[in-house]
Amino acid sequence: MRHGRVARVLAAVALAGSLHAAASAAPIEQIETVLHTPQGTPQATVTERIRAGVEVIAQHVLAAKDSEEVAAQRTAYGRLIADVAGRVVAGYIVLDAEVTPGATTRIDLTLVPYGKLVEEVETTVDYGSLSAEARALVAAEPALAGNRAEELLVGLPLGALDWVGSIAIPILQHEIESRLPEFTAQIVIEPERRTAVRIYLIPRGETVRTTTVEITGEDIPYLFLNGAASRVEECLADYVGLPTAYVARQQEAIESRLAAAATADGFVRRYDIHPTGKLYPGADLRYDLTAKTGMWVIGAQASLDLGKDEKNMHLRAEIGRRFTSRDIIYLRTDFFPHAVEWDVYLGYTHRFGTGTRLGWQYELTERRREVLAEQDLGGRWYLRWEHDLTNEEDTGAVGYRFRDRLRAEYVVTNTEQWLRLTGRL
Repeated sequence: MRHGRVARVLAAVALAGSLHAAASAAPIEQIETVLHTPQGTPQATVTERIRAGVEVIAQHVLAAKDSEEVAAQRTAYGRLIADVAGRVVAGYIVLDAEVTPGATTRIDLTLVPYGKLVEEVETTVDYGSLSAEARALVAAEPALAGNRAEELLVGLPLGALDWVGSIAIPILQHEIESRLPEFTAQIVIEPERRTAVRIYLIPRGETVRTTTVEITGEDIPYLFLNGAASRVEECLADYVGLPTAYVARQQEAIESRLAAAATADGFVRRYDIHPTGKLYPGADLRYDLTAKTGMWVIGAQASLDLGKDEKNMHLRAEIGRRFTSRDIIYLRTDFFPHAVEWDVYLGYTHRFGTGTRLGWQYELTERRREVLAEQDLGGRWYLRWEHDLTNEEDTGAVGYRFRDRLRAEYVVTNTEQWLRLTGRL
């Protein structure tokens, strides 16, 4: 009985020993490398490159071996891996490689940098010929905020910068160009204790070459807005050289700055005028400036009628008072220089939707009553019609608005027809 128990215990011990031996002899499936330096773990870019190199070396050294065999000669394997790694890792001396065998074999690599280290990184960005305002706009981009180069390079041996730069430069380029797709980034690293990193931003695609400011709207005469337009033109010129795609992406910020420049004009501030505008990105960067008042409408224009015999030139001045967003009461004066005559009107207009206006006016000197209508046809074309209730006469016109403050109409009445050119003052 006793002998049977002893036999069973011995069998159990033998089985446990064989299982332990099998476990110890497990094949190596994966290699994991941990780096140790006096400064702590190196920068991620360096760590990944060293790990990749050491693991390739370890794969060759430990190929076709199981963990039991490696455990029996772990010191020798460690020395061999340290020796080979020391030949391929730039900027560091490899002191030791400790191998811990297993299905996942761990290699603890101890290394120290030799020579000088990068203590500081100074990053400068070259924007080429861009204006100071355009540079400030681009410099505020998240891609250029902070000092990413410092995170990648500080603490590295100068001797490692040649191969670290081959990693850091593509990383920096990718981060900048992914957030600033309108530019190409070229990067130069000058290794010293105070390492200089120079980023050259080069515009891609179409760039802004010229700028134009156009005054639109009919609330205020152009001549009163020349000061505001000059301020806007000066600001708009700051964006020459920027990629048009970048201007389009920053359109809202640029429009806010241009509107603020127009608001800073003395006349605009004095009479509580509210300038707004629309930016049209392109090689010719255009800004349409519109100025409105909350209450008043002021107008001035000169007209020349080609093909009309009498009163073929006149000057018009108008002042109107809004009492709703769609209703205006106005006083209008037409002066005919050749005849030295005046027509004075008191009138009212109402706007339906965005392109239809109906109104009524009374001519004070000749006591005429007129009904008015105007309809936008889309784009810059429009129709205009007037009916003289007193004399039962009709006047119709089809017109076209040019961008340069000029309007052309073909006018037809009961008795004659002519071409009218009107310029806003």
